[in-house]
Amino acid sequence: AGVDDGGDDVASERRTDLLENAGERLLRAVVGVVADLEVGAVGGKTCEFFGGDTGGEFTALEGCAEKQDIGFVFTDQIHDDLGIGQNGERFEPFIFCQKYGIALNKQQERAVQAVEGANLLLAVPGSGKTTVLVARLGYMILCKNINPDRILAMTFSKQAAKDMRKRFCKVFGEQLGQRVEFHTIHSVANQIVGRYAFLARKTPPKLLEDNKALIIDILKEHLKEYPSDNDIAEAQAAITYIKNMSLSAEEIPEQNFAIGEMEKVYAKYQEVFANQLLMDFDDQVVFAVQLLKALPQLLAEYHQHYS
Repeated sequence: AGVDDGGDDVASERRTDLLENAGERLLRAVVGVVADLEVGAVGGKTCEFFGGDTGGEFTALEGCAEKQDIGFVFTDQIHDDLGIGQNGERFEPFIFCQKYGIALNKQQERAVQAVEGANLLLAVPGSGKTTVLVARLGYMILCKNINPDRILAMTFSKQAAKDMRKRFCKVFGEQLGQRVEFHTIHSVANQIVGRYAFLARKTPPKLLEDNKALIIDILKEHLKEYPSDNDIAEAQAAITYIKNMSLSAEEIPEQNFAIGEMEKVYAKYQEVFANQLLMDFDDQVVFAVQLLKALPQLLAEYHQHYS
């Protein structure tokens, strides 16, 4: 996975860590690798997006997981022109690495070949994580006959997703590279939110890509002076934490945030979002996870696709 560090200051680093954790929850929900997803456990939970005549609750989606209604197009048969179809050629690991010029150590080989269940790869920068992930994708397709149309490779930043696709195509070719999905955490979340809006016939909230100006305006009124760069970063980190941890209004004052009375800042921030039907990047990921938990039919679409 690639990570956009968001800056050197401590507040930015904390915010990046929280977004990565939220992204991990999203990925687990999409591919269904955890048993404790609690599907339907928050059904009917009131949300601040998609207002209207339903009172802001999630709208039930009838039949959206039926095959004819799925918004994805793919085939179970890998094309013969790739030489790896149901009855086509499969590569043994040694031949696979030799054919594609992939050099791996023993630990990397184990990571590449571990394709069953959930796996975690921990490694320091420059140790070959992306090489392993790219090789693993190729191994899944060419050695394990996994349909490339059903694979989702998700990372944190747009540049990381672009680089991973480029490296995959360089090794395994453009044709195969166009069939594997390389996305950022937020592009997957946006797809889920958009899919729900389409099925529920609702207007999706507009994404506010940069909330800095809004936070400055709120802090100016709250602090009675122009906020420092550190104040702005601390407020952004606090908002990310509140949303990712699903803190209630009563729980916010207990967190000892650097910004005093952060609950008031957060309430004003959310008021603007509700009035203008906005969402930020934090909302995008958290709301996507909430939707997958609340709506088994929507979750089933993604399980069917990435299975």
